Amino acid sequence: MKVGRMIPALLALAFFFVQGCAGKDPGVRVVTERVSTGAPAGADYITGKIEALDSATIFPKVGGKVAEVLVDVGSRVKAGQALMRIDMPDVGAARDQLRAAVDEAEAAVKKARIDLETAEENYNRGLSLYNSGALSKADFDNKYAVPYELARIQAEETAPHKLAQARAALQSAEANYSNSVITSPIDGEVTARQINPGEVCSPGKPVFFVADLSRVVVVAYVDERKVNSLKVGQKVAVKVDPVDRMLEAEVRNISHTLDPAAKGYQVKFLVAGAGLPIKPGMFARVYTGGEPAKRFVVPKSALVEEMGVYRVFVYDGGKVTKVPVQVDKISDNYVVVGNGLSEGQELVVYSSSRLEDGMAVSVR
Repeated sequence: MKVGRMIPALLALAFFFVQGCAGKDPGVRVVTERVSTGAPAGADYITGKIEALDSATIFPKVGGKVAEVLVDVGSRVKAGQALMRIDMPDVGAARDQLRAAVDEAEAAVKKARIDLETAEENYNRGLSLYNSGALSKADFDNKYAVPYELARIQAEETAPHKLAQARAALQSAEANYSNSVITSPIDGEVTARQINPGEVCSPGKPVFFVADLSRVVVVAYVDERKVNSLKVGQKVAVKVDPVDRMLEAEVRNISHTLDPAAKGYQVKFLVAGAGLPIKPGMFARVYTGGEPAKRFVVPKSALVEEMGVYRVFVYDGGKVTKVPVQVDKISDNYVVVGNGLSEGQELVVYSSSRLEDGMAVSVR
């Protein structure tokens, strides 16, 4: 037990003595502490920080005045969802004009096909007249053959080419206009927003950070003495302060290049489980001694030894029950218990008198 954890018990002890001197003893009084999983102080661990497994820094592709911001920090977003809109009226007007140009070019292609059908019918009639001797070669060429060829070129080459040009111009305008709407590339949560309506954005300045917080990793830098003992897929235990229990994780990847600034090799540990109160930037401790076991760290004052057998008293509903436990390690202030306890049970860490199994007590 750390010094900070011993203070309440000492205060309670002093309170019991004062009460005993002040009047009639109201019965056996106890101080309890809830059981929780953890790793003992002094256990070997690697320090790191929590990061999202998938994250994105979002930059605008074009600069301009921000017309609208559609999300804020903490907003859940889907891939492709709009985050903000840049005011680009000229680009929008150009896009609308090119849409109209595409409509005109498509109509011109349809008209050219109809004109070609008409010219082909005339050509066939003129050819019959020419073959029968009723039409001269010059008249056939001028009135039937040339108009047919011009109609064919218009329908098969000129009109389709102009339509392709109009569509390409519209596609470019659509892409340019789409750059005015900033979207999220991934599913996740907006973790930072660095722009407001009315401000001017530029392509080199990030406007949002989005992270998928459903999967997080601990990023740690491991020195050369420990890195070779780690393998991808290896199970480890992780402790993050906001979570009152040890978490399971596994080695996700290991860098083979030393980071000169951190003086270590970067290792990422994927934390199992979703919905935990864990956020990027939080401090974490990684215990690499194998797959985490179900262990409880309890104050040494809770332990009772009787003929070589260790027991604790568990408080529940006004009474205490004597429970045998398997002790894995004993130090000056704490005990590591492997079997016999459950998460959340209340252990007696101090009592005003000797306890017996099934005894009624009051908690202070």
